[in-house]
Amino acid sequence: MGIKKGVRRPTKLDASASIREERMNDFAQHFEEGQARLARDLRTLADDAEALLQHGIQDADAAQVAARERLARSVAATREQLRALQAAAVRKTERAAEAAADYASEHPWKVAAGAAAVGALVALLVCSGRR
Repeated sequence: MGIKKGVRRPTKLDASASIREERMNDFAQHFEEGQARLARDLRTLADDAEALLQHGIQDADAAQVAARERLARSVAATREQLRALQAAAVRKTERAAEAAADYASEHPWKVAAGAAAVGALVALLVCSGRR
C-alpha cells in the first residue's frame, strides 16, 4: 500500500516539539501552583502577625507566646516555600534552556533567520530614531 497524499506521518521533530510544549505547560502549571501556595502562606503570615500585635496590645501572657510561636512557624514555612519555589524556578529555567538549545540545534536556519529579523528590526528602529 502506498502513502496517502495529504496524510503526514509523525516525525522525530514532531515528538520533540510535543515534548517542548508539554514542558512549557508543566512549567506554567507548577508556577501557578507555587504562586497560589506562596500567596496562601503570606496571608497566613500576615494573619499571625496581626494576631501577635493584637495580643501584644491586650496582655503579654500565654496568648502572646502562642501567637509568637505561630508567627515563627509561619515565617519558617514561608521561607521554606520560597526556597522550594526558587529551586523549582531554577530547574524549570534549566529545562527551558535545554529545550531552546535542542530547538536551535534541530532548526539552525530558523534560528539564524529569526536572529537576522530581530537584528534588522533593531537597526530599523535605531535608524528611524535618528531622523
